[in-house]
Amino acid sequence: PGKTFYLNDEYDRRVVKYDGDSEGKLSGLEYFVEKGDFGNTVGPDGNIYVTDGHLMIFSPEREHLRTIKLPEPATSLVFGGKDGKELFMPSPTGLYRISLD
Repeated sequence: PGKTFYLNDEYDRRVVKYDGDSEGKLSGLEYFVEKGDFGNTVGPDGNIYVTDGHLMIFSPEREHLRTIKLPEPATSLVFGGKDGKELFMPSPTGLYRISLD
């Protein structure tokens, strides 16, 4: 509640964003980026991490910051680790991890 919510539209391969109010209701649908297949997450740095065959990183202002090539497509994304700065990316045959440090 009270935060921006990002959602992958797998059919059209894009990420949309909504504004969340204090009760968790979503409004203000906007197209965020015309990329994205299976998942996205907001990192501790405030950037949006998007799966699209590889890992793509966008600023909250939609600026494409970086693409990291992966051996195979990730099926989802989650930050964790002791400091919350490790990105875990499961795939069909393995688990990949990168650190923001």
